[in-house]
Amino acid sequence: MDRMSPPVTVLGMHRSGISLVSACLEAAGLFLGEVNTSAPSCPWPKGWRCGG
Repeated sequence: MDRMSPPVTVLGMHRSGISLVSACLEAAGLFLGEVNTSAPSCPWPKGWRCGG
């Protein structure tokens, strides 16, 4: 595929299920970016998402 996909924005208030929606979108095939697992004292075991 030579064309870039249009950007997707996931918005929501804190504690409203944004992480769940993002995880579902990723499971459905949406690329959310690279995972940075080398972040110091990362509270989330899956790592931080990197924007580039």
